[in-house]
Amino acid sequence: MGVEAAYSIEPVRPDDAKGLATTMMSAFYQELHWRSLWHGKPLDEIIHDTANRIPWNLVTNGPLRRYQKVVAKDSGEVVGYARWILPEDLENCWPAARVPEVDEDTQKEYERRYRSVLDADGIRGLDHQMAQELSAAIDESEERVKKDNGGRFLILDYLAVHPDHQRQGIGGMLLRSGLSVADENHLKVLVNARTQGMELYGRNGFHKVDEVVQERPQYGWTEPQVTAVLLRFVQSN
Repeated sequence: MGVEAAYSIEPVRPDDAKGLATTMMSAFYQELHWRSLWHGKPLDEIIHDTANRIPWNLVTNGPLRRYQKVVAKDSGEVVGYARWILPEDLENCWPAARVPEVDEDTQKEYERRYRSVLDADGIRGLDHQMAQELSAAIDESEERVKKDNGGRFLILDYLAVHPDHQRQGIGGMLLRSGLSVADENHLKVLVNARTQGMELYGRNGFHKVDEVVQERPQYGWTEPQVTAVLLRFVQSN
């Protein structure tokens, strides 16, 4: 049975928050380096807090972000999620992947839920200093790649598949959906990836253009975190 027979790509709505949080955090929690950012905080607590933050983020993250989910047809559960960032001149592009606006009262409720799971530094339970220190080098690499290559970019910000549904073709479904938008608009595509995602991106035309290797024994790591910055060039028709 093909992947399209068992799963479907659908738009994201704020009331998808629990499914999105479960898929994202369960997927990310598999990675030792990411898990160490939480200093032992249980996965179910991370999912709970993330589900409370997501609706506010979806309706306030600006006009350039686009979102898609994959749903298992037999259960209706969210099992995959992707977030993309368009270049500034394409604010009106890909309307089907925009999150719909909500009324003022609903937005206030989303904000209340969002703030209820924060601490003084931001996301509750996250080591903010550690996260910022690690992210800085990756952000610098991405900016350097964009400067060196020029042009317009579609950025794949998140791609997550629930562990129970990995290696079923879901990541490829989400990736190809965004790549079709990139090709229609003659965009390069940028993503940073860990080792486990390299095969998928390689099959879809990405090339490694930089790599960030971070060794942090002070965080208890026995192996470095390796992040590849990948670029897919504009595809000719």
